[in-house]
Amino acid sequence: MTKEARFFIQNTVVEDEFDSIQDEIYAIVPEGRKNIAVVRAWLESKRKTIIFLVWKTKSGHFKYVELRRVINGKELHIDQIVVQNKTVIVSIDAGEGYNRKNLMEKQEIPLGDLKGLQ
Repeated sequence: MTKEARFFIQNTVVEDEFDSIQDEIYAIVPEGRKNIAVVRAWLESKRKTIIFLVWKTKSGHFKYVELRRVINGKELHIDQIVVQNKTVIVSIDAGEGYNRKNLMEKQEIPLGDLKGLQ
């Protein structure tokens, strides 16, 4: 799922913005799940980070929701993604060594909100 989710975001969602070899996309999948991922896109040339929640539908298509966007060179990182009690919990932080509480957050998304989830 990580490769599929990264490919989907890079080639569908941020395709027009992804234009530098410094750009970076990575994905994390919660333990025990193969149909949900959190994807981080760091667009160096645009100096922004975007965090997405991506899921695969029953029909095999991908859907996404943007969780967070930060512009002006501030990098965000995915700290953790877990699924508990029918809820996806995503922890976002400013990266190791940074104490920027304004960039840290935890988002909870009910699985029922992910339309068509496989």
